[in-house]
Amino acid sequence: MPTRPYSIENLRASWPSFVAEVRRLFEPAEIAAHLKRMEQRDREQARDGSFDEEDDIFAETAAETETRRERFAMIKELLRQPQLGTA
Repeated sequence: MPTRPYSIENLRASWPSFVAEVRRLFEPAEIAAHLKRMEQRDREQARDGSFDEEDDIFAETAAETETRRERFAMIKELLRQPQLGTA
């Protein structure tokens, strides 16, 4: 079965280069501030129910929301690590 262009496997393979590029472009304090803003926005949207409006054709399912949050947590962890491993 062919791999989808936006599959989790493809995303994971691209994370080291993504993290390296983000670190090249932004200072650690800028990255931390942006991650904090993203987390705050996610909490506000979850509290307000912004993810599950019935008339919104782009609304996420519960599974999509969980997948997005898992990806964010993984990328956040990579960005906060002082050095990426080579495993």
